[in-house]
Amino acid sequence: MERIETKITIADYNISLILNKPRVFKECLIIANGAGGNMHSPFILKFHKLIADQGIMTVKFNFHYQEIGKKFPDSNKKCQETYLGVINYLDSEHVNIKNIVPGGKSMGGRIATQIAGQIESPKLIVFGYPLHPPGKPGQLRDQHLYELDKKILIFQGENDSFGNRNEITPVINKLKDARIVFISNADHSLKTPKKSLMTEQQVNEIILKEVKDFLD
Repeated sequence: MERIETKITIADYNISLILNKPRVFKECLIIANGAGGNMHSPFILKFHKLIADQGIMTVKFNFHYQEIGKKFPDSNKKCQETYLGVINYLDSEHVNIKNIVPGGKSMGGRIATQIAGQIESPKLIVFGYPLHPPGKPGQLRDQHLYELDKKILIFQGENDSFGNRNEITPVINKLKDARIVFISNADHSLKTPKKSLMTEQQVNEIILKEVKDFLD
């Protein structure tokens, strides 16, 4: 597998980007990170490698505020601009635009759902959709989802404080073509408590199988 580390320019700023590129691949999954951690966060590090080991090209990157070490996220508009800039870079590197699958964890997944309609890829993957801010179940971030004409795979912890099973199920049921995989007793990072009967390895295996089946 080839590992490519580079920087790209988007508008008037630069960001870092890392690709895991198998010798033979078809799909290219972008795994954008959440608001609280950059592309070197444990979740992104783990699945950037594990999914690539399945023969799927994986891409991770920093949003600009993470690149320059700021705490608070860029505007939603700038985050979308950054995400689309990554896709444009991949297109310029001759990755088939129809095989580029937007994805991400938490905020990165939400941004992926917001830009998905602007590209040709028919699929989308989200790890822990932030349906609402913790403790504010009335502030739903769902309206744009109903307009998506994409096949969507979502992994959600049953006890996710950003949208638990009971809260997100009615939303998923309204989408045109969505599959949600609930991780039993898991939180927003798809982690299960120590007392859980499901181990981290078992969670990883579930996620990898679902991703591979979804992209095949």
